[in-house]
Amino acid sequence: MPLLQLSGVSKSYGAEPAVDTLDLSVEDGESLVLLGPSGCGKSTLLRLIAGLEAPDSGRILLDGRDITALPSHRRPVNMMFQSYALFPHLNVRDNIAFGLRREGLATAEIASRTSEAMAMLEIADFAARKPHQLSGGQQQRVALARALVKRPRLLLLDEPLGALDKRLRQQTQAELRRLNRQTGIAFVFVTHDNDEAMALADRIAVMNRGRFRQLDAPRRVYDRPVDRFVASLMCETNLFNAAVESGIGGLVAARSGTLLLHYSADADRPTRGGRQELALRLEQIEISRDPPAPHWVPGPNTASGIITDIDYIGDMTGISVRLDDGQVLKASQLNALHEPLLELDQPVWLSWDADALVPLRAEEA
Repeated sequence: MPLLQLSGVSKSYGAEPAVDTLDLSVEDGESLVLLGPSGCGKSTLLRLIAGLEAPDSGRILLDGRDITALPSHRRPVNMMFQSYALFPHLNVRDNIAFGLRREGLATAEIASRTSEAMAMLEIADFAARKPHQLSGGQQQRVALARALVKRPRLLLLDEPLGALDKRLRQQTQAELRRLNRQTGIAFVFVTHDNDEAMALADRIAVMNRGRFRQLDAPRRVYDRPVDRFVASLMCETNLFNAAVESGIGGLVAARSGTLLLHYSADADRPTRGGRQELALRLEQIEISRDPPAPHWVPGPNTASGIITDIDYIGDMTGISVRLDDGQVLKASQLNALHEPLLELDQPVWLSWDADALVPLRAEEA
């Protein structure tokens, strides 16, 4: 039995549904990330699970028990907010111990659990400090310790890393994954940052307009996005609205402008109306300064053009190429694997594999 089950859960504010008839299950010890743009319903869904909001319809079960009408303080669930919500008049130790004291635990048990949580998050040296005496990263650790010390079955995290700088955010992501594995507590984590989702998730639930667009393992969501929305959310990508011409064994031939595209057929994503939208990620494109042959002519999944833009972004270089028919393709290269020999206005030749082209489903209304 899953730890958490949602069945037909909906919540509206006015005419627009914030959460629209969602079904979801979360396994014990799983790290599930809700990913999507602002206003897509992910924080509302988290608040429904926490009991801070009541659903208009549907059921929420935890360990098989219906908790839909159970108040938040009686659920074995803790929520960590983006603001951290630390008590300014209490020191670190008392902030962490606050919930345990409210539960009426014995003094020795409170002291033991609090010390264990501080040691786990390496904040014992700050035990006597007040929140205003801590850095943002230290405050984040205190808030996390306060959530973990109650040993909830499920920990809900609403964009808690948004206030941290990039380096500290990456360190904390690794720490959260370690804690998830070490404690066995299931996490449901809200973010609008796709890199953060990839780093933290066992599964990613991509949300838009109160619905799940794709719910899958991170690699599947990145490599095989179901539609244009997911493909564009996960990474910058080239999109083709191609006219299908024929099937060739397991391949389908389609054309976008003068480009001849061969892609692997997918029974779950059938062609609609003789056209197929295709996604091609930037890193899947090979770039050469030299033509493949002395008398090269374009073939399937090949093109030539002129470099119109080069973006150096540290470990990667982004390259824009205007093709002979005016289309612009974007590619990227790892700088560690390629010498920086490309220049603006330079002619280049492009190629990619059939499996790199991902057929996308038609967008939902």
